[in-house]
Amino acid sequence: MATTLLRKLSWKSQMKFGEYADMTVQMVFDLGENEKQRLVWYYYNSSMISYLDDVLDALGIVGDLRIDKPSKEHGLFRKWIAIRKEDWNDEQRMSVANKRTGLQNRRRKQGNKLSNSHYTGRALQLKNHGH
Repeated sequence: MATTLLRKLSWKSQMKFGEYADMTVQMVFDLGENEKQRLVWYYYNSSMISYLDDVLDALGIVGDLRIDKPSKEHGLFRKWIAIRKEDWNDEQRMSVANKRTGLQNRRRKQGNKLSNSHYTGRALQLKNHGH
């Protein structure tokens, strides 16, 4: 006989899995937006993890975004992300845009480093051969 070990977590429940295994759901929730997103990811990608209704409401998992457990639904996680982005204000959008610009600038600088004559294929080959 197969048993389903569905864990329904409340605010005070310890995670007991993942990076925040020793923390409660409330503690992870209070860490910030990225960790809230991780809690939602666990909900949609772990068939045996669910939350009580008040936790689901606080995470923004309402109505048709909820799934019957035990099951997984990767597509709804992407839909949840899209809905969250629609609710962003202009300041949040600019913050993300600035982070992207910073990443692009770092990549551009790395590209310039590679175009330097010290990092050409021939120069590196000579260095590896002890010249």
